[in-house]
Amino acid sequence: MKNQLFYSSMIDPEVQRGKADPVKDIADAIGRGAEIGDAGGDRVKVNFASPSSFISDTRILFLGCDVSGGKISVTTHKNLHRIMQNMKADQVKGVAVFTILNSGTRTALAEVKSILEPKGIKVLDDEFSVKVPGLFSRKKFPSEEDLAAAKAFGEKVIKDYRAERSY
Repeated sequence: MKNQLFYSSMIDPEVQRGKADPVKDIADAIGRGAEIGDAGGDRVKVNFASPSSFISDTRILFLGCDVSGGKISVTTHKNLHRIMQNMKADQVKGVAVFTILNSGTRTALAEVKSILEPKGIKVLDDEFSVKVPGLFSRKKFPSEEDLAAAKAFGEKVIKDYRAERSY
């Protein structure tokens, strides 16, 4: 079994080359943490979520995107929605959610749970979220602290899985 990480971003790497993508930066940090924390050597596959993304024989799927008001945009993140709608319990043991909050304080955890848990897919209660600084803020985003926290989240999820083995 392997661990995977799928993320969706408003920044399309094929169209907007060179543009900063904070969702990708956070996803990469979580991926590094999960990879380092996984003593079994499973690789974390980081990819732009697309309809061709395939989930099978997955221990932990890290799933994330940017959200506004606690909702995953069906328009912006239609591929991520499609992946969740088509996901089956025999493909993945557990899902860990991470969100980048564009506005508000509600994360996507409740929405992801409402889609996946009725299918028998365990969605972890622990989640990672970070808020984008205000429009006129001079703060770098994501900051080094944000990236360190994201990496620690990836490490913790894998460590907890190894301890519990219940998902």
